[in-house]
Amino acid sequence: MVNFCAVYGCSNRSNREKDRSYFRLPAIITRPNDEKQALSKARRATWLARIRRADLSSNPSNFVRVCSDHFISGT
Repeated sequence: MVNFCAVYGCSNRSNREKDRSYFRLPAIITRPNDEKQALSKARRATWLARIRRADLSSNPSNFVRVCSDHFISGT
C-alpha cells in the first residue's frame, strides 16, 4: 500500500521516497478517563491544524499519514 503525506504542499509518497517514515494521526481515546480523552482530542486537533487541509478537518479517515519531513529530529 502506498502512503501519501497529507500535509498541504507535500508530495512525498512511500513508493518514491523510501527513506521516510509515515505516521498516522493520533487516535482519540474513548475510555472513561475524561482528562486523557480531552488531551487526545487536543493533540489530534493540533495535528489537523498543522496539516492545513480544510477537507480533513471535519472527518479525517484512518488512512491519513504525515511524513517524517514534518517532524523535528530529537537526535
